[in-house]
Amino acid sequence: MESLIKNKNNSFTVPRCTSKNKFPKPRVRHCCEILIDFRTCLTPPPENCKNIKVISKIDVRIEKVCCGKVLIGGILHKKIKWDKAEEVIFCSEDNLIKHKDIPFSCFIDFDCSDDDNIFEIVGSEIICEFSELLKIKEGCSEKGIFIEKDIIIIAVQRKNKK
Repeated sequence: MESLIKNKNNSFTVPRCTSKNKFPKPRVRHCCEILIDFRTCLTPPPENCKNIKVISKIDVRIEKVCCGKVLIGGILHKKIKWDKAEEVIFCSEDNLIKHKDIPFSCFIDFDCSDDDNIFEIVGSEIICEFSELLKIKEGCSEKGIFIEKDIIIIAVQRKNKK
């Protein structure tokens, strides 16, 4: 038997690179957006999504510039903390913690860029997080599959040559 518990957040809009977000005002700036979809098993399972707290952090870097493209790599760090369901008595810990590091990459096209151009990341943020909990019963045991989807935006601009 499977049951799905959704985290019902307000709807969201994806900001464009030129919208009023936290990024500094650009000279010429381009953005890439990444959708990260991951799953992790939470044992013992939490009662519902309200019992799960997630702390997210992103690290990004420019890996290479070639053929008019800026290649970006990064890691999404997740710290997932949950309270076990009330009926679970075999576990002595009240709060459980799991760490996940999810690698990602993207590229941005720049017109007339070559390997001599210097670029910098001027902003990166998680613009949307969505989660749900899938409970699966196998015999007399139950496990929770925590599903999370994050949208990350990264802004890059060309540095002025001195």
